Amino acid sequence: MVTTSEAREGLAKVVSESYVNEACARVFAPHKHGEGGYRPIEDAKEVRCPVLLQVADADNLAPPNSGEKTAKILGELAVMKRYPVGHFDIYFGEHFEQAVSDQLAFFKEHL
Repeated sequence: MVTTSEAREGLAKVVSESYVNEACARVFAPHKHGEGGYRPIEDAKEVRCPVLLQVADADNLAPPNSGEKTAKILGELAVMKRYPVGHFDIYFGEHFEQAVSDQLAFFKEHL
């Protein structure tokens, strides 16, 4: 679910006109960590395989420090790539091409 004006504008660039901006109520329900919402960082300590973290340094929806915290938890399993863009900017142009190139390189190395 997208709630800020910047997010709505960015999302509009990557979804079809028929996209419905809504989320299941369960994303706000308490989970095994006792908080509402989805917090994947809480399960990072259970990961046992390499993980590619692609961080948009100018992201104001998913703060870059979340990627840094996750990388710290994952330790040697983490491969972090950083991009000087906002949350939705990674889907277009040269940054998109670089992100896809980084993904392919990661998969070639680890699969």
